[in-house]
Amino acid sequence: MSQRTWPARAASAGQGPEPDPARQSGPATLVPQAGGPAGLATGGSGTPDPARARSGITARGAALVMLAVFLAGDLLAGWLGLSILTGLAFVAGCLLAAVGTRRHDLLFMVTTPPVIFLVAVVCGEVLTSPGSTFATSAGTVAAGTILTLSAAAPWLFGGVLLCLIIAMARGLPQCVRDLQLGMRGQGAAADRAH
Repeated sequence: MSQRTWPARAASAGQGPEPDPARQSGPATLVPQAGGPAGLATGGSGTPDPARARSGITARGAALVMLAVFLAGDLLAGWLGLSILTGLAFVAGCLLAAVGTRRHDLLFMVTTPPVIFLVAVVCGEVLTSPGSTFATSAGTVAAGTILTLSAAAPWLFGGVLLCLIIAMARGLPQCVRDLQLGMRGQGAAADRAH
């Protein structure tokens, strides 16, 4: 069986002859490239890929995700009369943030869920308080916040513990070491300045 070749056209100014399509369609080589499907976790040579290390949501994004999930869970729990939904929303928000946050933002993500939950509960109580005056509304909001926090306390401990476990597996100790090294470097620079 003979191969059909295409006749080469006359080369125009600065262009070579047209390539032979039969020669270009050879067998594909299966060499993983950096950033390709086989090189997602590493840069092809076993080194960590910087783009992969930066993937995920930022610390602000994680805070917003947690606030949205906590607030939605609190409002839904009040609307349906199921206080367990507040705790489940806390655990779900912590899980989403722990899994999706960038590695270098893990320290922020681990330390903020209780504060963000408090803000979400206060916002939920303000939105649903039935008081007509400021004093009545403030008392209702304070009482509702304390009751919600006391009912969700076991869920708070469980969610924070889950956050810590996931963050430890994803590299939280390295984040702590990096923070310590950065603080030592800033302290040494301040000493040299004086």
